[in-house]
Amino acid sequence: MESPYLLDSNQVADMIGIRPDTLRQYRNLGTGPAFVKLGRLVRYKRDTVLEWIASREEQTIKSRP
Repeated sequence: MESPYLLDSNQVADMIGIRPDTLRQYRNLGTGPAFVKLGRLVRYKRDTVLEWIASREEQTIKSRP
């Protein structure tokens, strides 16, 4: 079964392994994934969350001898 297009805060928090309160802090600080406001509802586009996760990928830098 394919994931839904719009995810709520609990789904996104679970997806990235954090608490919903932490996701709320990210939203307030402007450091989390982009979100959509539908009236009082906060929703996240699934693809946007995946892109946000990918943008935080870091590579290990090997120290030179």
